[in-house]
Amino acid sequence: MVENEIQFLSWEEFQQMAPSILTLEVTRLAGLIREAGALDIRNPLAKARVELKRFIACLQRVGKEEMQQTCSPHLLSAILGVSLAGEHMEHTTLNYVLDRLRYVQERIPYIY
Repeated sequence: MVENEIQFLSWEEFQQMAPSILTLEVTRLAGLIREAGALDIRNPLAKARVELKRFIACLQRVGKEEMQQTCSPHLLSAILGVSLAGEHMEHTTLNYVLDRLRYVQERIPYIY
Protein backbone atom coordinates (compact mmCIF):
# COMPACT_ATOMS: atom_id res chain seq x y z
CA MET A 1 0.00 0.00 0.00
CA VAL A 2 1.19 3.49 -0.80
CA GLU A 3 1.69 5.69 2.27
CA ASN A 4 -0.80 8.38 1.21
CA GLU A 5 -3.42 5.92 -0.02
CA ILE A 6 -6.79 6.17 1.75
CA GLN A 7 -8.03 2.88 3.12
CA PHE A 8 -11.69 2.53 2.24
CA LEU A 9 -13.56 -0.32 3.86
CA SER A 10 -16.95 -1.88 3.37
CA TRP A 11 -19.73 -1.61 5.92
CA GLU A 12 -19.41 -5.33 6.61
CA GLU A 13 -15.68 -4.98 7.29
CA PHE A 14 -16.31 -2.07 9.64
CA GLN A 15 -19.01 -4.00 11.50
CA GLN A 16 -16.50 -6.80 12.09
CA MET A 17 -13.47 -4.61 12.82
CA ALA A 18 -14.89 -1.96 15.16
CA PRO A 19 -16.53 -4.22 17.78
CA SER A 20 -13.47 -6.44 18.08
CA ILE A 21 -11.17 -3.44 18.60
CA LEU A 22 -13.54 -1.64 20.94
CA THR A 23 -14.37 -4.68 23.07
CA LEU A 24 -10.70 -4.82 24.03
CA GLU A 25 -10.83 -1.15 24.92
CA VAL A 26 -13.88 -1.74 27.13
CA THR A 27 -11.76 -4.27 29.03
CA ARG A 28 -8.86 -1.83 29.31
CA LEU A 29 -11.20 0.88 30.58
CA ALA A 30 -12.51 -1.50 33.24
CA GLY A 31 -8.95 -1.98 34.48
CA LEU A 32 -8.32 1.76 34.50
CA ILE A 33 -11.52 2.32 36.47
CA ARG A 34 -10.30 -0.14 39.11
CA GLU A 35 -6.95 1.69 39.28
CA ALA A 36 -8.46 5.18 39.43
CA GLY A 37 -8.83 6.44 42.94
CA ALA A 38 -10.72 9.71 42.57
CA LEU A 39 -14.29 9.99 41.35
CA ASP A 40 -13.38 12.79 38.96
CA ILE A 41 -11.30 10.22 37.05
CA ARG A 42 -13.53 7.17 37.50
CA ASN A 43 -16.75 8.80 36.36
CA PRO A 44 -15.58 9.86 32.87
CA LEU A 45 -13.95 6.44 32.39
CA ALA A 46 -17.14 4.66 33.43
CA LYS A 47 -19.19 6.87 31.11
CA ALA A 48 -16.76 6.12 28.26
CA ARG A 49 -17.06 2.39 28.90
CA VAL A 50 -20.87 2.57 28.81
CA GLU A 51 -20.81 4.65 25.62
CA LEU A 52 -18.47 2.17 23.94
CA LYS A 53 -20.81 -0.68 24.81
CA ARG A 54 -23.70 1.34 23.35
CA PHE A 55 -21.70 2.03 20.18
CA ILE A 56 -20.91 -1.67 19.73
CA ALA A 57 -24.56 -2.65 20.28
CA CYS A 58 -25.71 0.07 17.91
CA LEU A 59 -23.44 -1.18 15.12
CA GLN A 60 -25.09 -4.57 15.35
CA ARG A 61 -28.63 -3.28 14.88
CA VAL A 62 -28.43 -0.42 12.36
CA GLY A 63 -27.41 -0.07 8.75
CA LYS A 64 -24.64 2.00 7.26
CA GLU A 65 -26.96 4.91 6.50
CA GLU A 66 -28.15 5.21 10.10
CA MET A 67 -24.78 4.66 11.74
CA GLN A 68 -23.56 8.27 11.46
CA GLN A 69 -26.57 9.72 13.27
CA THR A 70 -27.42 6.88 15.61
CA CYS A 71 -24.11 5.29 16.64
CA SER A 72 -21.37 7.88 16.13
CA PRO A 73 -22.49 10.09 19.04
CA HIS A 74 -21.76 7.20 21.42
CA LEU A 75 -18.21 6.87 20.11
CA LEU A 76 -17.66 10.62 20.30
CA SER A 77 -18.94 10.65 23.88
CA ALA A 78 -16.53 7.83 24.77
CA ILE A 79 -13.63 9.76 23.24
CA LEU A 80 -14.61 12.82 25.26
CA GLY A 81 -14.79 10.79 28.48
CA VAL A 82 -11.36 9.25 27.96
CA SER A 83 -9.94 12.67 27.08
CA LEU A 84 -11.38 14.20 30.25
CA ALA A 85 -9.91 11.43 32.37
CA GLY A 86 -6.57 11.97 30.64
CA GLU A 87 -6.46 15.51 31.99
CA HIS A 88 -6.30 14.08 35.53
CA MET A 89 -4.50 10.80 34.97
CA GLU A 90 -1.32 10.24 32.98
CA HIS A 91 -1.32 6.59 32.00
CA THR A 92 0.09 4.78 28.98
CA THR A 93 -2.95 2.50 28.75
CA LEU A 94 -5.27 5.51 28.76
CA ASN A 95 -3.34 7.05 25.88
CA TYR A 96 -3.53 3.77 23.98
CA VAL A 97 -7.29 3.50 24.51
CA LEU A 98 -7.76 7.04 23.21
CA ASP A 99 -5.64 6.23 20.17
CA ARG A 100 -7.73 3.14 19.36
CA LEU A 101 -11.02 5.04 19.75
CA ARG A 102 -9.78 7.77 17.43
CA TYR A 103 -8.60 5.15 14.95
CA VAL A 104 -12.11 3.70 14.72
CA GLN A 105 -13.66 7.17 14.47
CA GLU A 106 -11.28 8.14 11.67
CA ARG A 107 -12.35 5.08 9.65
CA ILE A 108 -16.03 6.12 9.60
CA PRO A 109 -15.80 8.60 6.68
CA TYR A 110 -14.20 5.90 4.52
CA ILE A 111 -16.97 3.31 4.82
CA TYR A 112 -18.66 2.40 1.56
